[in-house]
Amino acid sequence: MFFLGLTGGLGSGKSTVAAFFKAWGAEVHDADDIAKSIIGTHEAVKQKIRLLFGEDIFPSTQNFNKALLAERAFASGENQEKLNALVHPYVKEKIREIYHAALKKNPPLLVIEASMLFEAGSENLYNSVLVVTAPASCRIDRALKRGSLSKEQILLRMSLQMPEKEKIRRADYVIHNDGSLEALEAKAKTLYSKLLETQESKTFTRPG
Repeated sequence: MFFLGLTGGLGSGKSTVAAFFKAWGAEVHDADDIAKSIIGTHEAVKQKIRLLFGEDIFPSTQNFNKALLAERAFASGENQEKLNALVHPYVKEKIREIYHAALKKNPPLLVIEASMLFEAGSENLYNSVLVVTAPASCRIDRALKRGSLSKEQILLRMSLQMPEKEKIRRADYVIHNDGSLEALEAKAKTLYSKLLETQESKTFTRPG
C-alpha cells in the first residue's frame, strides 16, 4: 500500500485531485475533517481552545463555531501557530491509526489531504508528498467563487501558508493546476497510474 500526503495552498485544486483519486479506488481522508472532529470531541483540546480563543467558540456542548474559530485563528501567524501546536499532535496520531487500519484493507493507495502538511512537520509520515499548485490569481478566483471568504480573508490566509515555491521544493511530486478541469484530471490520472506501478514494484512501510 502506497501512503501519499496531498497538500497545496488555498484554491490550488488539491481537493479536486483527492476526489479524482478516491473515484479511482484510493482511500482518502481529509486532515481538516480529522482536526474538526478532534476539536469538537476532545475535552482537553476544547478547554485549551476556550482559553486561547474564547468561551464563545463552543456555544453548546454538541458543536463549535467553526467560522469564529477560523476567524480568530487566522487573524495572525501567532494565533495560527498556537492552534496548530495544540491540534496537530492529535491529528498525527489519528493519521497513524488510519494507516494501520488501512493496512488490513490494503487499498492500492492511501491518501491524506492536508492543507498544513509541511507546516505541521508531518511529511515524514508518508511514502511521498504531492503538492498541487496554481498561480496566485487562479487560486484567489477559485476561492472567491466558493463564496465563504472575502478577498481580504483569502489574501490573509494565503500569506500565513508556506510559500508555493517552498512547497514545490519539498515535494516528491507536483501537479500544476493552471489549465482546465480536464487537464487537471489527466495530470492526476497519469500520476495515479505511476503511483500504482510504484507500489506494485516495491514494499512500503511508514508510521510506526
